[in-house]
Amino acid sequence: MNLYQLAQIDREITQKIRAKPLFVRVHSIPSNLPLEKEKWLVVDNVTSVFVDLTDSTSLAVGNKYDATSILGYYARALIEIFEYYNSAYLDYQGDGGFSLFDGVDSVKKAIDCAITLNTLLNREKRLGIRIGIDVGTIYAKKVGKRGNNKELWLGRPVSYSSKLCNLKNDYLSPIRISRGVYYSLHQIYKQWCRPIDNDIYHSDMFWEF
Repeated sequence: MNLYQLAQIDREITQKIRAKPLFVRVHSIPSNLPLEKEKWLVVDNVTSVFVDLTDSTSLAVGNKYDATSILGYYARALIEIFEYYNSAYLDYQGDGGFSLFDGVDSVKKAIDCAITLNTLLNREKRLGIRIGIDVGTIYAKKVGKRGNNKELWLGRPVSYSSKLCNLKNDYLSPIRISRGVYYSLHQIYKQWCRPIDNDIYHSDMFWEF
């Protein structure tokens, strides 16, 4: 690529982002997000669940057969459990994944999903996963061009659930939730959550069979 081609790309991108964004409020996350220049969908009460393996680096440099078996099971379990709880959107890359839940019961679906993940992948399989959960408003659209585009999610839920998930502290339980999630929970869930500070709670909730 020469300097002329680079300058042309810069001009095209600059022209597109100068357009005033159009925000359209919807009640749920649609199956197909808009690719129009600056049309953003606004969805309230979306709960994001972010999941990550605690020690994925050791898998990457270890026995390749063990790594592929473990990661293959882990990825499949994430997808199956996300879908079971009616995920509106899910994504998986490498050793992490996240799911978005919408609707008036988005927090209930998300926390039940997290408990199930903790039960299977931590309690039963001992894989060592961390889970972060936050709720709020998201702004969504696709970026790119026809035939080559990707969903873009702005707003606190995705970024903050990722931050909670990746907090590294030996004293933290696997499930980490924001204050907004905590105050949306039924008391039966709250009794199993402990505060870290005014903004973060953690728990090791699991299902007993």
